[in-house]
Amino acid sequence: MRADLYIYGTLLTAGLGAAYWASLPVPEASEDAVSVMTVDPNTVTEVQLKTADVEVVAVKRSEDQRFLVTHTKTEIPPVNPHVPKDDKAPPRAPKITTERFLANPKMDDLLKSFSPLLAVRVLDSVDDKQMVDYGLKDAKDTFTIKSAGNKDLVLRIGKRSYGSRNRFAQEPGAKAKVLLIEDINIENLERAPVRLYERRIVNLEPDEVAKVEISVEGRSKRLDHSKRDQAGELIWADENDTAAKAKPAYDNFMDRIFKLRLTEYASPADEQGLKDIKPFLTIVLEKDGKAVDHMVFKKTPGDKPVYWITSDFLKMHAKLQSGRVESIEKDIEAILAEAKKS
Repeated sequence: MRADLYIYGTLLTAGLGAAYWASLPVPEASEDAVSVMTVDPNTVTEVQLKTADVEVVAVKRSEDQRFLVTHTKTEIPPVNPHVPKDDKAPPRAPKITTERFLANPKMDDLLKSFSPLLAVRVLDSVDDKQMVDYGLKDAKDTFTIKSAGNKDLVLRIGKRSYGSRNRFAQEPGAKAKVLLIEDINIENLERAPVRLYERRIVNLEPDEVAKVEISVEGRSKRLDHSKRDQAGELIWADENDTAAKAKPAYDNFMDRIFKLRLTEYASPADEQGLKDIKPFLTIVLEKDGKAVDHMVFKKTPGDKPVYWITSDFLKMHAKLQSGRVESIEKDIEAILAEAKKS
């Protein structure tokens, strides 16, 4: 009996030691870190993640090289503990949620991590039990990188390494080596609606904007944002006001414009319907004497109108929070009236 305990104890200790070794972090430029492949971030055309619960496809747009992400999550509704179990009841239908959105700058960091894509560790000899422990035995989850001019990289994805932020992976093929790779990129794709969602309307900070032109149904007004007050702060004023008198109403209006954030991107069906809707407000942003972006506001009719916006930065429509835009819409006439008084 004692001999058996000794043998089992030794095996357990060895197994834990191997798992601990696999989970240890590797210093940058360590000889243990292995380049799986090197991909120029500019050549990546598509990134995919497919698991039992999540499917993510990020595709580069040809018009501006930005990535459009489609994130689909499948969830089985939880069992109601207050309802008696019925073994004859049909399986509960899964809840499928799909979101479509532009990726934010964190996508650039993800792409840079492919140059090169490093394996923290490479495990040359792995038995069937270890494959089960690593979550790679019959694994169906995959991580794929497609790039122009290069062979697609496809990794089967297993479990996270115990006590670390790394994950086991393997290229296709029963005899392929097992890799331990950093999990952050996979996790960012899994949680893309939180981590990769672009909510900005333009790629400009307010202080970068020197002038704007506000247009409403054929009427327009130009505002200046290039002069400063005595405290050195930029002010909003009428373009032709040589005295550069600050207008608090302009400041408040533009502040609310720049604080708007996207809530949901338009579907292809939404885009089709929005083609025939005329904008109720257009704002042209200027920098260094040139128009650098156009913010175009639209709304769908109805008892509860839905507010939309597009811009040169977005190149597609997206929804805005109705309450925030309603207050802006109500103040447009006041802004034009204020301009006339100048």
